[in-house]
Amino acid sequence: MAVDLHLAESKLKKLSAQARSQLERTDTGSRDSFFAMHSIVEKFNCVLADLSGSNAIAFGEVVDLIWDDNHCSTDEVVFHIEYAVEIVQHLLEASGASGRQEATKQLLADRHERAFGPWKVAGPLGGGGQSQTFTVYPEGKSPDHVCVLKDLRTHDAKALARFKREIDACTKLDHGNIIKVVDYNLDDSRPYMVTEYCDRGSLSDYGQLKSMPTIERLKLYHAICEAVACAHSHGIVHRDLKPENIFVKSDGTPVVGDFGICFLEGDGVRFTSIDEGVGPRRFIPPELADGLLEDVKPSSDVYMLGGLLYWLLADRRPPERKSHRHPDWDLQKKQPTTGMTLVNALLDKMMAQDPGDRLQSGTEVVKEVESMIQRLEADGRPTDLAVPIRCVWCEMGEYHVLVDDEFVTNRPGDSHELDRFGFKSDNPNGRNGAWIILACKHCGNVQVFRPDFMSARNNWKRSPQSKP
Repeated sequence: MAVDLHLAESKLKKLSAQARSQLERTDTGSRDSFFAMHSIVEKFNCVLADLSGSNAIAFGEVVDLIWDDNHCSTDEVVFHIEYAVEIVQHLLEASGASGRQEATKQLLADRHERAFGPWKVAGPLGGGGQSQTFTVYPEGKSPDHVCVLKDLRTHDAKALARFKREIDACTKLDHGNIIKVVDYNLDDSRPYMVTEYCDRGSLSDYGQLKSMPTIERLKLYHAICEAVACAHSHGIVHRDLKPENIFVKSDGTPVVGDFGICFLEGDGVRFTSIDEGVGPRRFIPPELADGLLEDVKPSSDVYMLGGLLYWLLADRRPPERKSHRHPDWDLQKKQPTTGMTLVNALLDKMMAQDPGDRLQSGTEVVKEVESMIQRLEADGRPTDLAVPIRCVWCEMGEYHVLVDDEFVTNRPGDSHELDRFGFKSDNPNGRNGAWIILACKHCGNVQVFRPDFMSARNNWKRSPQSKP
């Protein structure tokens, strides 16, 4: 299919100018700006479809853009459009069909013969705002040794600083659920970073999720939370947690990647301006939505992890500026199960509008998820005193331990609370003996256990495998 390259160039330049004008706006997060960019992206995709149809090889690295709930940034749009303009101009410089054919071959050769140190390019993966990714393999080895190379294609100082920050963050973190950096180069005019290759793609494309039971999804989610907890323990806030930035290895192991806009606590450096929104629209916490928060904290990641949990279990994006308890979005109304009751309770702690009302770090989220998995594996019943237990009377509060038996729980006993109930300790040392007493923080309902009466010292707490 023949395409008028001069006309395509004119259209692309016009779209580039429109995108740049949006980039200069101060209200980039407004509804008007969003729909303006949506229109620009749609027109770009139409032009690109024609160009790719006429010369798939030349335009193979220019990908369709998506501007929706998981939109790319405005500078990514500008970059893609201007990259397409460069290719069109390169083809226009050649005379005639044979000349353009040779120019196309040269474009392809240039891409695959790029010097990336010891790495040979196997093929393109896609592009971001200021970078391009390729599958690569070490020179002298089989193409089966696949890695991913991220090529920074701009000399912009802010983009380079972010790129260095991403490399710094990833090399600091040694965790099985965080993407591993294999190699990097910041010395030449074309900086690059090489990471491990996850052949199942991103979590958003992981087909096995659809048939995965809830408990297995939660275990996968737990591994992701452990990765974020590791980052938080090193003072790193990811700020861009979404399914597209979680990758899956061949054995199903999830790994957190794309630390491009991460924030390192304590160094006083930020690579996004205070009025610049960051993160994915549907996952971003209120305090980062308008980019007005200077003091970035792990609680922002906690909110995003809440959105990720919702997405994993609901098979759709979390609500934008609506509570997950809203009737149209409530998981428990869609799936009235014990599991969804527990999930909603956890989301309450993660997606609160005020950052101070949330769990404060990935480590706290990990503990909550572990407790929830334990309860679900025991059919929603508690497995030990460390697991939050919902009150059977008011169904609103949770029990806390007033009296426990040191021989059952392996914690030091204290007879003072036992005395308040008028109970007598059988322990010759004056400790609690075998009493276990729980009280609801909300309504005061009390649960009393005396396991030794029935010679069933551990049966009261139930193991994850036990059934009613």
